Amino acid sequence: MAEQNCDAVTMEEWAAVCKHVKAGQETYLSRDHEMDSVIERIIINADDNDTSESTVIRDDNDDIQGVGPIVSDSE
Repeated sequence: MAEQNCDAVTMEEWAAVCKHVKAGQETYLSRDHEMDSVIERIIINADDNDTSESTVIRDDNDDIQGVGPIVSDSE
């Protein structure tokens, strides 16, 4: 069945699909620098014991272990 469906695709249809994919790729690549600047702003602290900049309050009822509101030391 799949082989029959692939055989039924015309060259024009395949060319249109390739053109669509290339356009999406070009859009993605042109916006890659935007992703770099967003990713640079994301900070993930994987060290559970490091509370030097903030105090992490854990609620035993949290659905995700170790995730809770962050309270600044200045508060």
